[in-house]
Amino acid sequence: MTASSEPFLGSSSVLLEGISAADTGWVLVSTAMVLLMTPALAFFYGGMVRSKNALNTMMMSFCSLGVVGCVWAFAGYSLAFSEGNAWIGGLDHLFLQG
Repeated sequence: MTASSEPFLGSSSVLLEGISAADTGWVLVSTAMVLLMTPALAFFYGGMVRSKNALNTMMMSFCSLGVVGCVWAFAGYSLAFSEGNAWIGGLDHLFLQG
């Protein structure tokens, strides 16, 4: 870690104390479960519509993964990890700036 980044990040020992392996593992498992749930949701929605609309409905479920990923990268990351108030972060890193 360089000396210029230390005022922003703090010392490395403080950073490592806040990271829990169990919490990180649970986030990864939860993410995998949601991604594995997408095909089941697509089949569920495909079964609720007429047969001519089933493929379109299923494709919308899969395309939403890409849309949500882009929205997270452009705005969600900033709201989650930038400095803000106690409830939500700011827009300092909007579109991955800074």
